[in-house]
Amino acid sequence: MTSILRRVRDGLRWLLVGAAAFAVVAAAGLGLGIGTGVFDDSRHRVEFSPFGYAAAAAPAAAPTIDRNRAEDVARGAVPDARVLSAELESDGPKPVWEVDLRAADGREVEVTIDAVDAAVLTVEPDDD
Repeated sequence: MTSILRRVRDGLRWLLVGAAAFAVVAAAGLGLGIGTGVFDDSRHRVEFSPFGYAAAAAPAAAPTIDRNRAEDVARGAVPDARVLSAELESDGPKPVWEVDLRAADGREVEVTIDAVDAAVLTVEPDDD
């Protein structure tokens, strides 16, 4: 009878060890699920899943307007202004022109223009 109880006890011990190992592996899997990440530059966006898979989204749209057109659009948004600088930047997945102007009254203004369709996105005081 003692040997039967010993076997039951040993079997239960291995069952508990297996359950504990399963719990550790499951918790590690949940930890991986929290550790997702996103890599984003001006042309590509890649999302990393918990298990190492990566899905690349469509590349960002290429700019269709040039610097001169962006400056003209910015001068239209702030009449009688002089262009100080214009830089092609990325605002998330889309390219934008950031044009710094000096208005006729002397204040500096930054105009953000969509580099694909030439839409004025923002006109705000330049605090740089």
